[in-house]
Amino acid sequence: MKLLFLGVSFHESGLFDLPAAFDFIVAKTGNKRIFFVGHSMGATMLMVLGALRPGYLASRVDSAVLLAPVTNLTASYSPIFRSIVSVSDPILKVS
Repeated sequence: MKLLFLGVSFHESGLFDLPAAFDFIVAKTGNKRIFFVGHSMGATMLMVLGALRPGYLASRVDSAVLLAPVTNLTASYSPIFRSIVSVSDPILKVS
């Protein structure tokens, strides 16, 4: 028996899958902006999308709640995510 591993990564999911899901939601609902809640991989996918396609993210996502992302924002080059670090830093220290 052979097993097939497709090798889907955070990078591929954030770059391709999440925009496809957002476009599908927009087409079905007619709403141009989305409220996003992501946990773990879902949160990380949004960060990948924001880092690689910030204009697309800004045009689709109104606001987001990221729970337990599998990433560290302190080294991010994205202005959006750097601002999150400055606001969330005290919260993270309490946890």
